[in-house]
Amino acid sequence: MFAFTKLLAPTIVSTAKALPPNLVRVVWVLSSVAETISTKGVVENLIPHIEKKGAFDKYCTSKLGNYFYATKFTARYEGDGVLSAPLNTGNLDSDFWRTLGAVMTCIIRKTLLFPPINSGRT
Repeated sequence: MFAFTKLLAPTIVSTAKALPPNLVRVVWVLSSVAETISTKGVVENLIPHIEKKGAFDKYCTSKLGNYFYATKFTARYEGDGVLSAPLNTGNLDSDFWRTLGAVMTCIIRKTLLFPPINSGRT
């Protein structure tokens, strides 16, 4: 996503300059798991060894990376009238949870998760 947005940045900025502020937006999709990983030591300790980490650590790191990109994009282009918005689409029930086991999946589906259609309402 970062490379794609970087390539589009000149077009995004020129479009934003031709319109009232904050009409041009870049939306960065996050997850609540981005809030579960500590930012302390990520660059020094986690990223150089990411290939040795499990799928969940990799997923968390990717979502945290999206947050970092969103904040950097804001710092760089906010003055040009571009709104950069990181958002959490919500705790959605999806196939992502399949590895937790039947009992745990049932519990979180009943207590934490929402139907995937809710992501469109964010």
